[in-house]
Amino acid sequence: MSSDVQIGQGQRSYFWYAVWVGVFVGLLFGFAVSSLVSTVKYHDLREKTATQRERVVGMLPSQVKHGRFGKAPKFTGLINQNGQPINSANLAGKVQVVSFLSPYGVHTTPVLVANLRNLYQDLAQSHLLGSKVVFVSYNLDPQHADPKALSQFMHDLADLGSNDSANWQFLTGSESTIGTIVAGRYGVHYHVLDDADKAEYVERMKKTGEYDYAKAINPLAQNAPKHQRIVSHNVVFLVSPNGDIRIRINQADAYPTSRLLYEIVSMLKLPGMDKGGN
Repeated sequence: MSSDVQIGQGQRSYFWYAVWVGVFVGLLFGFAVSSLVSTVKYHDLREKTATQRERVVGMLPSQVKHGRFGKAPKFTGLINQNGQPINSANLAGKVQVVSFLSPYGVHTTPVLVANLRNLYQDLAQSHLLGSKVVFVSYNLDPQHADPKALSQFMHDLADLGSNDSANWQFLTGSESTIGTIVAGRYGVHYHVLDDADKAEYVERMKKTGEYDYAKAINPLAQNAPKHQRIVSHNVVFLVSPNGDIRIRINQADAYPTSRLLYEIVSMLKLPGMDKGGN
């Protein structure tokens, strides 16, 4: 009887020992599997993040072209958004941030201006605006957008008034003069959309959700004259103080302003850039 009790107690002890061992092994196995899954997910996330970073970093060089693309155009007879006459001599000796805008634009123009406005603020905070750097935009629709429209555009989209024109010149003139400067010297070719092209363009923008959004952020587009729209170009040039066209930036509306600022500061550090001249 006594031996039977001892055997029963021993069996129960073995049973509970086996249970605890099983629980411990199960927990250990579960932890190992969880760690393995976490490790796989971590490495997968690292690979995806690295790939995304490579894509972003890889985009930047493809957007920028460095070189010497000739001299910035010399001109007279243009007027700015205040109706003041401007010639190329007024811009000499400073870095020019050059863009090409359609005041009634509803696609790249509003977004590009928003990005340039950020750069404008950065340069003001760096005490380079006006003294070392000036913005120059050429009006791609001189037939329909007069200086009053340009002034309204700068107020609505860039939040700039007439006193800011010395730092950001929005220039217009005859179609032939603008064409000679924009297409002839900068190699930026623009065109007027016919009715079929315009309808296709609007439909494409509606599908991507850009059309209504862009109209909302460019109030001028709401009351634009009925004419065939000119497609503006999403490109920015940097002209050195000595008048060399040195940098072309494509897809400029998405180019980081920090990189633009870096390009400008680097240009100002080049030998002879403090001498100016056009």
